[in-house]
Amino acid sequence: GLASFFGGLATVTMLRMPDTPRSIYRRAARSAATETSQTPEAAQRHLLQVLEEARREAMSTMCQLRGLDFPDQAMLTELEAIERTYVSELNLRGRATSSDGPQEWWQEELPLLEILQSPVHLRLLLAGCAVNTLPALSGSEAQMNYAGQMFRMVGFHYQDAASAAVMMYGLKLAMAAPSFMWLDAVG
Repeated sequence: GLASFFGGLATVTMLRMPDTPRSIYRRAARSAATETSQTPEAAQRHLLQVLEEARREAMSTMCQLRGLDFPDQAMLTELEAIERTYVSELNLRGRATSSDGPQEWWQEELPLLEILQSPVHLRLLLAGCAVNTLPALSGSEAQMNYAGQMFRMVGFHYQDAASAAVMMYGLKLAMAAPSFMWLDAVG
């Protein structure tokens, strides 16, 4: 009953949230990659136009989320880093072909060696591994599943065992929160 109210409230709140700057640039990169210009100069002009529109939209979104009227230096630096990521992807990959027809760079399956040699892909791979590994290093899965029984086996009363189990859930949250903040900062 009560949980569905908060779930509905979260859904309504998320519907009002704007796109993230990364999703704005991702959409712009896809748009730029679909350009079928005959000349490289026309493709370059289209890319610059799409990136400028994406930068304006991303800057507006970040100002709205941070409650600023004008972007500050930290925001501009962050936007430049995001833009560099997508521009380097566009320059590195281009179009690929497969048995199913043409694919864009975000659809292609990359060989492991290419992932390990690309700084962008390697950073994303390591960030994903860290997000999955850091909470597991706390031993929280065993604690979450067996905490009540373990504490009762060592002499805790039922209420104390339940309280200790709740503290173990808090430990898992404490171990997971920094990794998610780190992932958001790394990308």
